[in-house]
Amino acid sequence: MLPAIGLIVLAYLVSLSQADRTLMSLHVIYIFQFFSCLVVFLLAYNYSRLVESERSIVNLLFLINVLVIVYCLLQLSGWALEKASCRLASMRSPLTRTDMRVTRD
Repeated sequence: MLPAIGLIVLAYLVSLSQADRTLMSLHVIYIFQFFSCLVVFLLAYNYSRLVESERSIVNLLFLINVLVIVYCLLQLSGWALEKASCRLASMRSPLTRTDMRVTRD
């Protein structure tokens, strides 16, 4: 498996060297995401080979799903709180939309 992964890494690095300079940051982000996914896959693969019981792997996946749902709920509640605080701040402001003009100095 290692030679195949090495060839994939080599191909991605060659494609990075041939990328347009204006799009280099996007290619670097893509390469980083690819290698992150590769590392997660290798960790999961090695973990599944070490564990004798499949039930523990399913429990781990269930726990990860629960944590993702909790994270999403926290993000949504933070978004809702930010939206509410912006609405309250605009209600307290003495200025209206017509009073807010762009001025040049």
